[in-house]
Amino acid sequence: MKVYSYGRTDVGVVRANNEDSYGIFNLGNGGKLFVVADGLGGHLAGEVASSTAVKRLRDYLENLSGEDIKEALKVIFRRLNREIYSMGISSPARKGMGTTLTLLYIKGNHAYIAHVGDSRVYRISGQGIEQLTQDQSFVEKLVSNGLLSEEEAKKHPRKNVLLQMIGMKKEVEPQIIGPFEIKEGDRFLLCTDGLSNLVMDREIYDVFLRLSLKEAVDFLVNLAKKRGGPDNITAIGVSVGKQLPKPTSLEETPVERPIPSQGNNLRKRKKLVLFIAIVLILVFVFAFVYYLFTLNKKEEKLEKIEKIPASETTVKEKQNDR
Repeated sequence: MKVYSYGRTDVGVVRANNEDSYGIFNLGNGGKLFVVADGLGGHLAGEVASSTAVKRLRDYLENLSGEDIKEALKVIFRRLNREIYSMGISSPARKGMGTTLTLLYIKGNHAYIAHVGDSRVYRISGQGIEQLTQDQSFVEKLVSNGLLSEEEAKKHPRKNVLLQMIGMKKEVEPQIIGPFEIKEGDRFLLCTDGLSNLVMDREIYDVFLRLSLKEAVDFLVNLAKKRGGPDNITAIGVSVGKQLPKPTSLEETPVERPIPSQGNNLRKRKKLVLFIAIVLILVFVFAFVYYLFTLNKKEEKLEKIEKIPASETTVKEKQNDR
């Protein structure tokens, strides 16, 4: 089954250095490896941690064989963790360095995921979008324990605190998923939190459903930058079985027409409220003017009545009495 892919990393808008790394590899055993890493540490230490993890991961998986791939991935992650940890404690400049590490490994019509940290893997299909990985973070643990809602987690001051990272501690427990079957038309997105923190799931789904792979990845990275880009941004798009064609109609694509965000919806609601307020004000003004007009007419009638001579009114009253 043919597999297409495209990756991109960007320093973002705020950071001076890009500590993200990614890799797309055709392995010697016939497998395909896609990996993203988000480094953390002192001066250049995060970049060293992420790039080293990606390169060493390829070396370990290059000739991976055997039936128990899940167990092999777990062993590889633990070995790699000890290597990065040893690098960190051996140099004062690299003390405390670490990296998230998230991979998608495809061989034949099956796939595996291995994951540490808060980078993510999404699966996009005709049924919708699904986040396959679970963030190994402080706030995610609160959410899973029912102590925090998803909305509260997004604004929590400790949302970037990770419980696990490659190189942070001597031991690590990766999340391993698979094997699971992949089908023609399935698409995957691997990304660091520089993208997932700023782009909603429904936006990812809409973009991947309507654009070619390269256009989708470029659009999402650029969208994260337009929304502030406070962190490095890395994304890999993977399409199984076929490449999505470029739109052939003259209708606007998401690249030309930005996807509505919560901010856009809020502005629309404000415009609607303003329109209703203006209509109400106009109705009030019209009613007030009409009231003044009718009041003026009544006063004119009263003035005419007052101008009628008293004798004339007396005669009329007497006639009426008769």
